[in-house]
Amino acid sequence: MSKFQPPVAPFVEARNKGGKQRPTLIVLSSSWTTSDKGAALGIANTLHRSNSPEKSFHYVVDEESVFQCVWDHVVALHCGYDKGSIGIKMCDDPSLLLRRWSDKPHQKVLYRLAELTAQLCLAYGIPARFLTDEQLLKWSKRKWKSKGGIVTSAQMSRVFNLPDQQDPKEWSRYEFLYFVHEGISKHRESNKRSTKR
Repeated sequence: MSKFQPPVAPFVEARNKGGKQRPTLIVLSSSWTTSDKGAALGIANTLHRSNSPEKSFHYVVDEESVFQCVWDHVVALHCGYDKGSIGIKMCDDPSLLLRRWSDKPHQKVLYRLAELTAQLCLAYGIPARFLTDEQLLKWSKRKWKSKGGIVTSAQMSRVFNLPDQQDPKEWSRYEFLYFVHEGISKHRESNKRSTKR
């Protein structure tokens, strides 16, 4: 059992979800919306409605907020190959150019997303690394025993021949991963200090 706690975020329950799981993979996708404050709550509320689409995500992140819509140990219906994975929807419009990630709202989303991912990696022992297609295939055969990592919905779509998902397209993945490692170091250091007291 991990000595690190999973993230705590306001919970807006998604209507559609699956059975139990043990998370070993993190799947990132874009919302095709703005990154502005309120975008994450709007998506969470849509997933909660009685006429919501047959989709769900564990977390939704915008520039100001993170909302949880499905508990981590329950399957969310986010990419078509869902069991064993945590789906995170980042509020972003991937039809825009790569330079969007240098504006203030996107930088806030990136940092908030990285902090959430760092907490999930620590809580569930998920390696903070992007998987290659080969590693993702290997994960799919050994979900419960594999250490997994981080992928995008576009990669899931490509590797498992799922309905065409292209997001998050061009994005600041290496800056994101840098922030994830920074967050992990910060939480480990904080945990060490609190253990010594």
